[in-house]
Amino acid sequence: MTPPHSPFAYAIGDEADAARERSIGPRWMPMSIGLIASAVFIVVTIVNIFVSGIPNPVDGTSAWDSDVPFPLIPLPSWLTVPVALAPLLTAVLLWKVVDARHKALLTNTIVYALTVFLLLPILLSWVYPEPGGIPDGDRTMGWHWLGAPLALIGAIVLIIRRVTLPASPVAPVQRDAFFLEEVELRRRARYDKKARATLEADLADLRARQAAAAAASPKASERPSGATDDQPGDDA
Repeated sequence: MTPPHSPFAYAIGDEADAARERSIGPRWMPMSIGLIASAVFIVVTIVNIFVSGIPNPVDGTSAWDSDVPFPLIPLPSWLTVPVALAPLLTAVLLWKVVDARHKALLTNTIVYALTVFLLLPILLSWVYPEPGGIPDGDRTMGWHWLGAPLALIGAIVLIIRRVTLPASPVAPVQRDAFFLEEVELRRRARYDKKARATLEADLADLRARQAAAAAASPKASERPSGATDDQPGDDA
């Protein structure tokens, strides 16, 4: 049974299954790096805009006079376009190791792909002109927009994987009230010093009540193995 302090929010099977679960974090690393890079691009763009007096690229005016040319920090398309490959690379890396337990993970990844990775290249393309790009009045848009179709392809692959996920090889965990109470105690202890200081005493009290309830239950010995046999605080 998955313990409350486990990094997984679902049941884990044998060691091979646990190894697959541990590999999901590293396999999601392209998305993590891509999101960090996207945040950096946004911060750089905000800095460029404000130090240059918030220039209007359409009519060439700005909100206030500034001697700093735009952009202060160049953001070329060759730097931003590869970042848009993150959703596709993540989809390829996750394809064989995910199952029905990972629906939420894939859903979140799809949302990131269709928002950050799809829309940001279009915005950067409009903000940073480059030679030979799409005409936009008296200037040409940058080639950053090439990242958008790459992100869209990645999102499509993720959606296909999301709707074709195989069933979980592990039966769902049956969690009783004591398990859920321990989850809440441990959750509170992460953020509350008082709860952290009394955690061991609270867990001891919970164990005592759990043992008393098990002893008082006439069907305690008839419970299915794997239902609540393991203590929710164990590392098994």
